[in-house]
Amino acid sequence: MTLAAQAGLEQRTFLRRFQKATGLTTTEYCQRLRTGRARELLQFGNASIDRVAWEVGYSDPSAFRKVFTRIVGLSPSEYRRRFSAGQQPTY
Repeated sequence: MTLAAQAGLEQRTFLRRFQKATGLTTTEYCQRLRTGRARELLQFGNASIDRVAWEVGYSDPSAFRKVFTRIVGLSPSEYRRRFSAGQQPTY
């Protein structure tokens, strides 16, 4: 069941209200949720970038890398190098 149906709204009405409430399209919102989870996996885990992409719902690792870089401002590998647990920050 779609979110629009669960909310009892037509799809266009739901999408318009969602964007007004969040400032994001549903696609952008989902990308940010997935990216947030990917950041956790990259920071605290040691799975490959491709595996992280798969874990957060991307079947195309290249698409994941593009979205991640656009939202975070760093590639997944750069993010891992900079923020992985156990690493001391470099100043």
